[in-house]
Amino acid sequence: MKNQPSSLENLTSSYPLTDAIRAGLHRATPADAAAIRDLTRAAYARWVPVIGREPRPMTADYDVAVHDHMVDLLHLDSELVALIEMRPEVDHLLIVNVAVSPAYQGHGYGRALLVHAEELARSLGLEEVRLYTNGSFTDNVKLYRRVGYRVDREEVHPQLGAAVYMSKRVLPVLASASRRANCSAARAARSASTLSGTGSRAGVTHGLNRNCSLLGTTKCSQRRYSRGFQPACSGRHVRCGWRQSIPSNI
Repeated sequence: MKNQPSSLENLTSSYPLTDAIRAGLHRATPADAAAIRDLTRAAYARWVPVIGREPRPMTADYDVAVHDHMVDLLHLDSELVALIEMRPEVDHLLIVNVAVSPAYQGHGYGRALLVHAEELARSLGLEEVRLYTNGSFTDNVKLYRRVGYRVDREEVHPQLGAAVYMSKRVLPVLASASRRANCSAARAARSASTLSGTGSRAGVTHGLNRNCSLLGTTKCSQRRYSRGFQPACSGRHVRCGWRQSIPSNI
């Protein structure tokens, strides 16, 4: 283990997922299970004094995880420095575990892996990334908030403590292009209506609200998920798809 992070850490300062980071990412195989276990145990050891027990990722069966989940490993200079474990669901990508080697923590690699998860979700046509973490892992919660995740709900488990469920909306590649086209069309419609004095300004504004969040003026009435509902962009609300199960990483 190196005492200092690789010089590539500076590449994560402006945009977290660089070509150098992408080049170091590889899908785990069964032969990587032991290395995944060792890195995860080292990464989570700092939380043992905080919660009075080993977090569940420290005791997980990674021989099974490599088979059942998508585990991507980040190597820099031939050294395993971080990993992310993910599970695609019908309507979202679930991040099961993010772990960064202690010597490399605080240098942007965890953030880079979160961006990697978003790119993977887009490539799969999924519009949401979800994760959960222990409420006592305050640094983790702060990081997730900084990169755009919001708290959907919190639950207290008698033996495990508080679990914080978070999510972030992402647009698939094709949807992003469609959204940009809709925004352009809505902008043009508003300009035409304003210049000609014809048409319903309220109607144009409504169109902007639906098609381009940057141009709209109204906001969803529920800024955070609550009572098992999540906001849709149209202002309607649909049942939250969170599974009622004990989180695996708290």
